[in-house]
Amino acid sequence: MVDIDIKKSSRGNWQQTPFAVKSFDFCKEMRDTTSSVYDVWTKHIIRKNNEEIPCLGKGVIYQHEPCEARIEMNVVGMNMEGRYKVVLIFQAFDEENRAKSKSICIEIPGEIIKV
Repeated sequence: MVDIDIKKSSRGNWQQTPFAVKSFDFCKEMRDTTSSVYDVWTKHIIRKNNEEIPCLGKGVIYQHEPCEARIEMNVVGMNMEGRYKVVLIFQAFDEENRAKSKSICIEIPGEIIKV
């Protein structure tokens, strides 16, 4: 499972925003060419001889194409300017659907500016 939240910096604290995504079968999303996970991440993984992309796991190494994320959108009625971070939490489950004791957390900082 992967849980993605966007948080905004406000007066020294990170505040929750209404923007969040949760995927209960991340491996499936990685391989589905119509999913947003594939579009923003998996398609940038370099594959040799058109091999299948392995799921996240111990010892799995991905080699990525150099890429840059640029997001443009129109938001009406809401001031979106400021410092933000994307928080990704990857949680593994065992065969009996119990959460394993350790998870992976990745934070990606950024800034939204009005153009």
